Amino acid sequence: MTEFAISDGHALADDEQPAGDEFATLALSAIVPSLTNPRTHFDEAKLAELAESIKAQGVGQPILVRPLPANRLDETSRKLGRGQRETHEIISGERRYRASKLAGKTTIPVLIRKWDDVQVLTFQLVENLQRDDLSELEEAEGYQRLIDQADMAKEVIGERIGKSRSYVYQRLKLLDLDPAGREALRKGEIDFSKALLIARVPDAKLQIKALGQATGSDNYGRALPVKDLQAWLQTNVMLSLKRTSFDIKDVTLREGAGACPECPKRTGANPDLFADVDSADLCTDPSCYHDKEKAAADRRFEAAQAEGKKVIEQAKAEKIFDAGSRNWLKGYYLLDEYPDYRLELDGTTLRRALGKHCPQAVLVKHPETGDVAKVLPVDQVKRLIDMHGLSRTAKHQARMAAKEGKAVDKAAPLPVEQRREYSERWQAAVLQRTDGFLKTQSALPGELLRAWLVDQIHGYESGAFGPALDLGDEFNEREALRRVEAMEEADLPRLMLRYLLWSSEDEYDAWDEDNRNRQGPRTTLFELIHLAGVDVEEAQAEVKRAMESEDRAAELEAEKASAATAPAAQAKGSARGKKSASKPAAPAKKPKTSEAEARGGIAAALQAAEGTDQAPDGAEQEEAAAPAAARLSPVAAWPFPTGEVPSEPVAEPAMPAHVFHPGDLAQVKAGSKGPNGKLLKIIGKVGRIVGVGEDGRLHLRHGERSHELVVLQPEHAEPYLADPLIGSKVRVLSAVQYQWRHGVVKACTPDGWAVTLTGKAGAAADVGVFETNELEVLE
Repeated sequence: MTEFAISDGHALADDEQPAGDEFATLALSAIVPSLTNPRTHFDEAKLAELAESIKAQGVGQPILVRPLPANRLDETSRKLGRGQRETHEIISGERRYRASKLAGKTTIPVLIRKWDDVQVLTFQLVENLQRDDLSELEEAEGYQRLIDQADMAKEVIGERIGKSRSYVYQRLKLLDLDPAGREALRKGEIDFSKALLIARVPDAKLQIKALGQATGSDNYGRALPVKDLQAWLQTNVMLSLKRTSFDIKDVTLREGAGACPECPKRTGANPDLFADVDSADLCTDPSCYHDKEKAAADRRFEAAQAEGKKVIEQAKAEKIFDAGSRNWLKGYYLLDEYPDYRLELDGTTLRRALGKHCPQAVLVKHPETGDVAKVLPVDQVKRLIDMHGLSRTAKHQARMAAKEGKAVDKAAPLPVEQRREYSERWQAAVLQRTDGFLKTQSALPGELLRAWLVDQIHGYESGAFGPALDLGDEFNEREALRRVEAMEEADLPRLMLRYLLWSSEDEYDAWDEDNRNRQGPRTTLFELIHLAGVDVEEAQAEVKRAMESEDRAAELEAEKASAATAPAAQAKGSARGKKSASKPAAPAKKPKTSEAEARGGIAAALQAAEGTDQAPDGAEQEEAAAPAAARLSPVAAWPFPTGEVPSEPVAEPAMPAHVFHPGDLAQVKAGSKGPNGKLLKIIGKVGRIVGVGEDGRLHLRHGERSHELVVLQPEHAEPYLADPLIGSKVRVLSAVQYQWRHGVVKACTPDGWAVTLTGKAGAAADVGVFETNELEVLE
């Protein structure tokens, strides 16, 4: 039997065996297991195999025992629950001892060694840690007992068992797992790699959350890879200290936390434990991190308020709070959230999408949490996008113009006719005037009814009853029924006409120029506009004049700001001994009109021409509400059909959720989950809506196979518009002849995108021309 030295663990030669050792044969009844043996689990199957071997061949190697100390005789007897007194305690070999009892043996060969408690414990732990079948958690518990009971340093433990210091530190970290994490590791639900990642999280609640991630599965039902758990932790737990919204050296942000560079919860404070983490400047305590973020944000809010900048207090924000929306403040976009898809912006946040055009934000306190957020008015964002061509559509048009050799001035704002706001505003003006006329009508023209019936064959949209009954953009069936049932018979034709207006306005390509120029039969929308006598071109011209005036006011404001900053910049350049390269601002040739004055005058002129009684822009607005635009709200302006007049102004509604129709292209949203709470396996799939069920669920076909027809909730889908370039790999989604075929875009023609479609080996490739809404860009 090989013996090891207590001092350093090396194997002893025969002449180094401890003095006083004695070989003997003892009765099994005279021997008791050690109370300090770190091995607590014995595999029953393997124990039975060893018992069969001992029954056939006997015990080949003596077990190591010591005389049982007198002060432990009573303790051991009580522990075992027997009245008899044993004489020796096992130091090493309890598995052979148990197997001998199973084999029916009455005696066993032993080597008796006179060791004290510390020597026994050290030997047991070191020997036990050299076993191959020892679990990581048993290792960690053994190391901790060596530290606590044998007073052994971590570095010495590593030397004794032939492991690195980092190895010992990582095993010991497992002891920081909460009970649920330890149990999952023992049962094999998580492995050591995942357990260590979770153990490094200092917060117990976050450990539970991380354990849920670790024991979950990916989109294909497979166990979550370690790298995915690590990515989740680095996003949600390990927060970067290099780009924070607070001063990491400020010790006053959180009581008792101190400065971040000296914090023991920083990854760089324990390199042995975080050897797999690239950065030394990561915080592993999200609770402390977010507390410091909130404290710093509160200070900035108070400073902005003291400087007279625009802020929205918590109580005022509550009046325009929309709990069901990601942009939870009506009339505003959150600056540091993903931009609304309808804006067609590139970038992970609105701030990045706007880039150098991003203006100074408005600070607002969340009505429920009190957290400070940065927001921008919806109208201001849309105006910036239009003026600087930031949308994907505008960028695509610029690329096409560049390919055709047309000069593009990126610094100049887009022409008014090319901006999305222009279309939105003239269309809103036309709708308002048409609706104003329809309020006075009681008869239903036959040609209009015919046009409506034709439209109903193509699709039915009950949500249009929302604006028609002044219920807002969200259709409420119960309230709609109540109002219709209570409505006077004479008012029903007016409701019918208004419903036709709002349902036809939301149809695909409703405002298409071909529909507008059609002489007969007209579409429902333009039949109503024609019936009301609304001049579309006049509305376009008025909105164009208004937007051009706004542009001029904005330019004057920019010149004023530039003139104000020029002296300071020149003074700074002089102090450094450098000659300023900037030219002095030209003096204004005429008195300047502010943007608010210009917009107010335009709105007043429009209202005077229309004979409306709407207040001009900026007149008696509710404080902290989004600035009123020089446009006419198609929902807020209508009185109720019953003649009731609202007692308070109706706030401009948020952008309505997209309503899908058969034939629309759609993509399954990221983060969509099924009823079981798991992520959908079809996230990112693009296809065509082939139907809408009575329950509102969408039927999406994303391929030709039978299983590629799926049913999903409307909130799990978002509109899809391809943005192909020459050379892009695409898939055809609509054309019957080429549907689901793949190809490469070869040219952009006046009729659409020319695509070379892949064919079978040896066959000639097909070439087709497709519209943008018939393609999916693959890469």
